[in-house]
Amino acid sequence: MLNSEEPQLNHEEEEFETLAELEEEDELPIDDRDQLIRTLTDERDQLRDQLLRSVADLQTFRRRALAEKDEVRKYGMQDLVEMLLPVLDNFERTVRSLEAGADSESVMQGVGMIEKQLRAVLEGSSVQRIIAVGQPFDPSLHEAVELVPSSEMEPGTIVEELSPGYRIHERVIRPARVKVTQSK
Repeated sequence: MLNSEEPQLNHEEEEFETLAELEEEDELPIDDRDQLIRTLTDERDQLRDQLLRSVADLQTFRRRALAEKDEVRKYGMQDLVEMLLPVLDNFERTVRSLEAGADSESVMQGVGMIEKQLRAVLEGSSVQRIIAVGQPFDPSLHEAVELVPSSEMEPGTIVEELSPGYRIHERVIRPARVKVTQSK
């Protein structure tokens, strides 16, 4: 019967205690040493195999991640291109109608519709136009091309947009090129 006050040891703890006791005596019987060496060698080999498998798994993961990244780089814009193709089709129709002698009013109307279609595609892809005129100059959103003297407006106010700026979400794709007021 076991004494409930004595802690129960598992097999490995018993081996450790026995080994510790034998080391204290400074002598380990040859059979025990051989067994200990075999046990430690087996354990080392198992740990080595685990390590090699883990390294192989990590290399496989890296290879797969690089392949996926390459795939995204190659085909990531496919959705946007698919949305832009109808816009291109409409431009081609407009050119054909001009070549066939269409009147300028209908061509202008068609070009206006194509512009709306293109803007809708861009907005659907989270591309937003940067509002510039009347806004204070912000070098992270605007590129000042010219300073214009003005006593009517606050210095640093954008008075004219030469080319619009755009961003995707919060990242600026192209800053707006603007004219900015300066004090006289």
